[in-house]
Amino acid sequence: MALLILTVLAIVECSATTYSVIIPIKQKGSGTLFRIQREGKWGYIDRSGNVIIAPHFDDASDFMCGLANVRIAEKWPYISVSGELAIGPQFDRPARGWTALSGEGSLGRHIKSGSA
Repeated sequence: MALLILTVLAIVECSATTYSVIIPIKQKGSGTLFRIQREGKWGYIDRSGNVIIAPHFDDASDFMCGLANVRIAEKWPYISVSGELAIGPQFDRPARGWTALSGEGSLGRHIKSGSA
């Protein structure tokens, strides 16, 4: 894990853009993208340090099941790994972790019903 952290930080350090925060540790089972913060906004990079989703969210979580919970103003929509909105900004609070997406509670039922 320490090697991965150094690799990601070194690649970002060499680029023309610097980030104030890089989150190199993720939840077990989360996707391959890492959260970054620049000028107070959150986005995602891959393992090579390439920006995949430019920082423009007010807050962000790890990807689980191909979706990440992000904050836009006061709402928490879900985005796909391409950065597209997968579930619109209808949630007032973030749903964290596997439980939210696994079918427990209203969000899980929403996703399983195919309306996500």
